[in-house]
Amino acid sequence: MNYLIAALAGLAFGALCAWLKYITIWRPFVLGKKEFSAKKIVVPQIISMALNVVILLAVYFLRHIWPYSFEVTIIATAVALSIAGRLYQSYDYKKMTKANNQQNIG
Repeated sequence: MNYLIAALAGLAFGALCAWLKYITIWRPFVLGKKEFSAKKIVVPQIISMALNVVILLAVYFLRHIWPYSFEVTIIATAVALSIAGRLYQSYDYKKMTKANNQQNIG
């Protein structure tokens, strides 16, 4: 049970952080509010990677307070950070494609 709680908490924390990161950094590019070019993408990529490190360091530094398995929690957080960001982006792409298809029909 200890490992299950640690995994669920890590997944939830990682997914929440990935969502916040996606909304603030990547969504404007996906929705076309910011220009998508090689020059404009470098800084957001660096910020995104730095935030990943900060998020994982937060889990690391709170390991003495956290009553559940630290190893399971940090692995679950890392997995959620890497997968959730792609899922949010994929969801927006599908939504935009569906809206474009409906616009082209009507």
